[in-house]
Amino acid sequence: MLSHSPHLQNVIERKYRILLASPEMCFQSPEFSKLLRDPEWVESFMYVVIDECHCVTQWGKMFRTMYSNVDRLHSFVAPNIPFLTTSATLPPVSFTEICQLLEISTCQGNLASCTQ
Repeated sequence: MLSHSPHLQNVIERKYRILLASPEMCFQSPEFSKLLRDPEWVESFMYVVIDECHCVTQWGKMFRTMYSNVDRLHSFVAPNIPFLTTSATLPPVSFTEICQLLEISTCQGNLASCTQ
């Protein structure tokens, strides 16, 4: 049995209603990656949210290379679990590209602009 940090143990035991994880955590942490591949653990997911999705195209090839692999998350979860993408800085021109790269077939865009 692996020794887990208290936080990871809480994740394993589903003590959190919302879980935020970076692509690096999903793909480079052996313990967390194993959890993502456990069908019983991921069955309780309501959504997979890719925050800062502009990083997939803008940073994925150079700075945050794990963002270029987030489409692989589809293989970890059941097909009925929707993927949502969020970004405060996603240029509209990149929206379609993000949907294609993340293999989101029913992309619906809700673009909002906030000014002070």
